[in-house]
This record gives sequence, C-alpha cells and structure tokens, in this order.
Amino acid sequence: MDKECVETLEQHLDALIDTSRQLGIMAANFQEQSQRSFNQKFITLGNCLRNLHEMKDNFAEVKVPVSVFNYIDEGKNPLLYTKDCLMKTLKKNEEIKGKIVTLKTFRDLLLEELNKNFPEDYDAYIRIRQAEAEEAAMAAQAAQSMQNDDFNQMEMKKE
Repeated sequence: MDKECVETLEQHLDALIDTSRQLGIMAANFQEQSQRSFNQKFITLGNCLRNLHEMKDNFAEVKVPVSVFNYIDEGKNPLLYTKDCLMKTLKKNEEIKGKIVTLKTFRDLLLEELNKNFPEDYDAYIRIRQAEAEEAAMAAQAAQSMQNDDFNQMEMKKE
C-alpha cells in the first residue's frame, strides 16, 4: 500500500460522501421532474461503491482496531485516537509507578520490623538474598560469555 493508493481512496471516499449528500438533498426536496437526475445520482453512487470495492485488495493487510470504530461512533475524531491511547497509557503508567513505590515502602517497613523482632531470621534472609543475587549475576555472566563465544565462532567461520 503506497501513498498513491491512499490518495485514490480518499478521492473515492470524498466522491461517495459528496454523492450521498447530494442524494439526500434531492430526496428531501424531491419533485417528479427531477426523477431523471435523481436516478443518475443513484447510478453515480453505485459507481462510487464499485470503485471502493475494486480497491479493497489494496488494503487487505490494513488492520484497524475495533476501538477506533467505537471512537468514531462516539463522534470523536479518529486522528486523536492515538493521542488518547498514549494519554491513557501514561495515566496507567503513573498508577503502576505509584503501586511500585507503595510496595517498595511496604517491603522496607516489613524488613525493618523483621530486623527488630526477629534479628536471626532477618540475617538468614539477607544471606539467602545475597547468595541468590550472586548466583544470578554469575548466571548472567555465563550467559553473556556463551553469547560472546558463539559470536566469536561465527566470526571465525566467516573468515
């Protein structure tokens, strides 16, 4: 799908909208002597729809979220959809950050109380956490080393 296809689609949609508007006006003020031009507008409308139908394969890969259609149904500008999605994401991100801060504060208070009331258990917990952190660091270092070895072997094969 290129820019030219999109521009052609816009032109066909504009023609469809204009023809539909003209048909609505003609129907609202219908007079018997305007039957011929009214019929001609219906033919034009059919041609507009046919043109759109012929273009459908150019846009087969385009995926539009259903929420965009809901947005349009609510009378909102679909061009503002992305902006609103980003604003909702930022708001949710702030909520999550707040929860993280609250959980970290709770964790710190819990550890402080654990240290006051159960100092031996607190020391054992700290030792376990340090051992786990050291194991995780060594595992990450080993994984990085393996990746580097794989990369070096690939480079040698190229040469």
